[in-house]
Amino acid sequence: ISATLSMYGSISSGFSPPSLAEVRPSTGAFNNTLNAERGLSYEVGVKGRFFNQFEANLALYYFRLKETIVIQRDASGADYFINAGATSQRGAELMLAWSPEFSSGKISSIRIWTSYTYNHYRFKDYVNDGKDYSGNAVTGVAPTILVMGADVRFLKNFYFNLTANYTDRLPLNDANTDYASGFFLLGVRAGYKLDKKIPLEFFLGVDNALDQRYSLGNDLNAVGGRYYNAAAERNFYVGI
Repeated sequence: ISATLSMYGSISSGFSPPSLAEVRPSTGAFNNTLNAERGLSYEVGVKGRFFNQFEANLALYYFRLKETIVIQRDASGADYFINAGATSQRGAELMLAWSPEFSSGKISSIRIWTSYTYNHYRFKDYVNDGKDYSGNAVTGVAPTILVMGADVRFLKNFYFNLTANYTDRLPLNDANTDYASGFFLLGVRAGYKLDKKIPLEFFLGVDNALDQRYSLGNDLNAVGGRYYNAAAERNFYVGI
């Protein structure tokens, strides 16, 4: 459209055969009934930079996936995989950033940014063991994710990074009867970089600064409600 504003669109179709880990999962049995996933994707978007300081990207997509491969777990906790009919995946992704210019002063550069993701993922024509899950939200996908951050460089060699992440609650099983709670994570990192002649960096930081209690990497469709994997509490790191 102009030197700083563009639009794009795409249509793609393809298939993805099951992996070795999916046809021979931890149950040890070889699954010769697992079919390849087949998908059709539509996407449109716009990208732009304005007044040499603001940046914006927006993408909208619709992805129809047939023979979707989903994970299941038996009573012993072992994994196995099945085809789940089809899924409808609609979504939007938005990124905004502000990078003001500095001609002098103690601050060399600053960038404040945020990204928002909306996922409307639903099962279509999915029946398993006589139970119809059609219309349910796809397991393990958070409907909303918001990430924000600030990156600052000052006094030439010092830098500071702040990152915040909000993840909405998400379904833990195909029936959508159990959910993992949403959580908000905050991370901070500061460091010092020497000049290019000596490529050395010192840094320190904190993860999960608000000491949130959440599950990192849920076991989906786990028998007996064994979905959760403990995540680290507030923790600190330092390095060179």
